[in-house]
Amino acid sequence: MKRLIMFFSGLALIVLMFFALCATGAIYDAARGLVIEPWFFQTNSLSSMRVGVPASPADLGAGRVRDMLIKKYVTEYFYVVPDIENISRRMLSKGTLALMSSVSAFDNWRQTQAEVIKSMAEDKKLRMVFVDDEMYKPDGSDYWIVSYKLLTWDTPNDFSVPPVVTSGRMFLQIRYEPGIRPDSSRMTVAQYLEDGGEPAAVFKFRVDDVVVQ
Repeated sequence: MKRLIMFFSGLALIVLMFFALCATGAIYDAARGLVIEPWFFQTNSLSSMRVGVPASPADLGAGRVRDMLIKKYVTEYFYVVPDIENISRRMLSKGTLALMSSVSAFDNWRQTQAEVIKSMAEDKKLRMVFVDDEMYKPDGSDYWIVSYKLLTWDTPNDFSVPPVVTSGRMFLQIRYEPGIRPDSSRMTVAQYLEDGGEPAAVFKFRVDDVVVQ
């Protein structure tokens, strides 16, 4: 019985080796000089998700950059993490939203949505923001219309509880010009970014007014 098992085991190994040789021959044919060229698939345009050189604003195009900045703004406007320090930093004049907003738009956020976020953070809630890719500016209007969805987990450390899903629209009055801001007398854009500055702030992008529905 033992010899029979060893015989069939050896036969199975021979068959496996045969298929392995066939597969190898299909991949690389020395006679015809076929070779395998590796390809890396880029999962996202963000530098943290790329294996090569990050895409430049020129590569992305002015419209794509504008849409990315709008998504960044809406995300900063609504997202919540269970950390009081996070919302405290965001409410400062050097926070991301402040750098992307006019004074009046930022003050309005601090008096409204920021207080909601602060209360949610104290209760250890989590809120994620998803922005619709289809954003548009109607003819004759000064406002961009952006649809968004919020997923809110009210119970901390219990993802078995489904999130509360809400949807809405934002009307954003935006000033935007392609390109980045010029270097200042005190610091170049490169130095600003190397020192940990907010990348969104180097673009010629400002939100002057926000209406939330």
